[in-house]
Amino acid sequence: MDLTYTLPAAEFDARRSRALVAGGVGLAACAIGYVVDASQFFRAWLIAYELFLGITLGSMAMVMIQHLSGGAWGIFRRIFEASSRTMPLMVILFIPVLLGMHELYPWTHADLVAEDHILQSKSLYLNTPFFLARAAFYFAVPPARSPAWWAFRAYRNFDGQGGRFQDTYVPSRAEEGTSLFVSRSEDGKRMVAVALNVDPDTARSARVDLKGCGVLKNSRVLTYAGEASGFAEQPASGMSPGMMEAQLPPYSITVLDLTLEPPAKAPGKASGGKAPQPASP
Repeated sequence: MDLTYTLPAAEFDARRSRALVAGGVGLAACAIGYVVDASQFFRAWLIAYELFLGITLGSMAMVMIQHLSGGAWGIFRRIFEASSRTMPLMVILFIPVLLGMHELYPWTHADLVAEDHILQSKSLYLNTPFFLARAAFYFAVPPARSPAWWAFRAYRNFDGQGGRFQDTYVPSRAEEGTSLFVSRSEDGKRMVAVALNVDPDTARSARVDLKGCGVLKNSRVLTYAGEASGFAEQPASGMSPGMMEAQLPPYSITVLDLTLEPPAKAPGKASGGKAPQPASP
């Protein structure tokens, strides 16, 4: 049975509208606070900003840990991924911190620094140009065609034609030194798996068993092993109607894009069926 809950479109739109209204009210309250007491506004904004930035960065860390460790708790990975993708918004919300630096940080006042030997001893680190440079470095997106950039592409547009990780999570397992993340489409006609081989010296073999999920009609294997050109398509090392295998080069990311023909429903039987059971790499 498929236990995935999809929020109805009408209910989703209603919640989004309420969220926008709440955001507008909060923005108006912030504007009033700035007019009443700008110094207090910037201090309150900084505390709130650090709270939500912590959620964003913490979610990013949880995603990375789940990629390394695997396990059944990966069912929460979509939540962490969604939270971590608010980073562009956090960059925008950092602007009031920049505008309020003079109110927030004593080391931005030259006269205070001149009178305080402690601030003088920290001036190499605590100064405005270096603060701005650190902020730009922390918020910088991964450079194009860097390993981090291609790691994100494994889940979004891995083939340059819109290929992506699907919306329904499928439990999987992997041996030490590898990680395996599997998804399928709602109609069961497509399954996308991302296999990581973190061993820098040894190639591994990945196998996907399609137990009760239909017949394998087509498969694509795309691998990234550090080349600037990104993911390169390679032939599967083995393929049958119910199973496929692929080689994982050392220290690589491999995307397995499978097209399936779902099994015919037996008359009088309820819909549902078993989820795909990928085997360990």
